[in-house]
Amino acid sequence: MNNGKHHMRRVESWLSFELTRKKIVMKKLFRLVSILLLVAATGIANVAAQEFPTRPVTLIVPYGPGGPVDGQARLIAEYLSTLWKQPVIVSNKAGGGGLVGVVAMAHATPDGHTLAITGAAIAAFKSLMKNPGLDVDRDLAPISLVGIAPVVIAVSSQTPVKSLTEFISYAKARPGKLSYGSSSASNTLTIEAFNQLTGIQMVGIPYSGEAQNSLALSRGDVQLSFLTLNAAVPMMQAGKVRALSLTSESGRWPGLPDVPAAREAGLPGMDLPTQLGVFAPAGTPMEIRRKIARDIARFVAEPDMTPRLFRLGLQPVSNTPEEFTEQIKQLGVKFSQVAQKAKIQPE
Repeated sequence: MNNGKHHMRRVESWLSFELTRKKIVMKKLFRLVSILLLVAATGIANVAAQEFPTRPVTLIVPYGPGGPVDGQARLIAEYLSTLWKQPVIVSNKAGGGGLVGVVAMAHATPDGHTLAITGAAIAAFKSLMKNPGLDVDRDLAPISLVGIAPVVIAVSSQTPVKSLTEFISYAKARPGKLSYGSSSASNTLTIEAFNQLTGIQMVGIPYSGEAQNSLALSRGDVQLSFLTLNAAVPMMQAGKVRALSLTSESGRWPGLPDVPAAREAGLPGMDLPTQLGVFAPAGTPMEIRRKIARDIARFVAEPDMTPRLFRLGLQPVSNTPEEFTEQIKQLGVKFSQVAQKAKIQPE
């Protein structure tokens, strides 16, 4: 009887050993297959990136022709067309403050053949709109920055201040009595960030575009606006507006050597230049995104591009998809915090 029990224990022990051994073997096989599949997928992705592009590429500009973004898009398209030996076609799809064109790109096939160039401030949409039809984090694949542009903090020439420090004191003495003009979601949130940073209170007046916003400032309908260089400089030259400062990370702008950066006025938190970048639809393979980013880096490094882009009010700059993605996320968080503090409800 004891022999029978002993035999059963030996059988059970052997079965347990065999099951353990088979589990170990299966785990090793699973790992091996996973590695092989990963290697194969990486190889396929690398081949796809090396062959990209295989047909003409569309570069969507979500604004009308003639502006600085359109100008930079056409320079990039010309350069990449030569480099890739495939046409890069600029397509202007204006509307919705830049939203229409970006949504059109996001719905395209995610293979790198449809791209968009737009401001990184599209991260502001979800803070101001209930249903923008686009989730920046979910629907877009950031590729690279292509340029940054300082924003001019400008006042009407009728406003009796000559510096940013003077304006802050002037506004603090008149809480709720001054107004600012804004022309986009990001423009509104950037000025609200300025209000929060300085502790001043102004009434926001939205305009349908920068042309209307600039005109309102020049007439004195509003006392302050944040304008692009292209909009501000002609009116500065005409004596209709006065530049107090620039939201520049790199100090003073070569074309405006007498205009200080915000950090010179003790506001380093206003280093919020306009950031332009190239995006692809979500799901675009990372290797293709990296290839495009590398080629954009080659574009911005071309010696003759810097003066051409400076004439458009842009400073050439590039980064990696991973870096640009993180920038977009951080910008979205900042805009969300500003909107919440300002008690701005999405509409």
